[in-house]
Amino acid sequence: HQLAVPFRFLDEDAPADWPSGSSSNVASLGSRGSRSSSATGGGDPLRALAVKQRLSTELRQSLFVAVMGAEDFEHASERLALVAASAKSGVDEACLILFHCAVREKVPNPFYEHVANALCAR
Repeated sequence: HQLAVPFRFLDEDAPADWPSGSSSNVASLGSRGSRSSSATGGGDPLRALAVKQRLSTELRQSLFVAVMGAEDFEHASERLALVAASAKSGVDEACLILFHCAVREKVPNPFYEHVANALCAR
């Protein structure tokens, strides 16, 4: 068996000698990825930033936009809880995205601690 690897998250195309499953599967994955990145890249800059940071699912991108687009920590916790409630694994993903954002800061930011405390208090 050969593993078909989608290259939609990489900036480059697959090497010419790269083994792929069936060419139609790889082509369909590539076209789907390019459509989604072009659709999100033009409208919302926060969603485009989420795609750039390789947040691959719609839920993760929405959670990222909810945190980064908030006015303060209370607003962020409300938005995060609202988006997380819309999916079965939303709470787990919300924790992951909150950690993702906190780790990417160059200097520790107490904002994420306040958001986490507000979410735990709910």
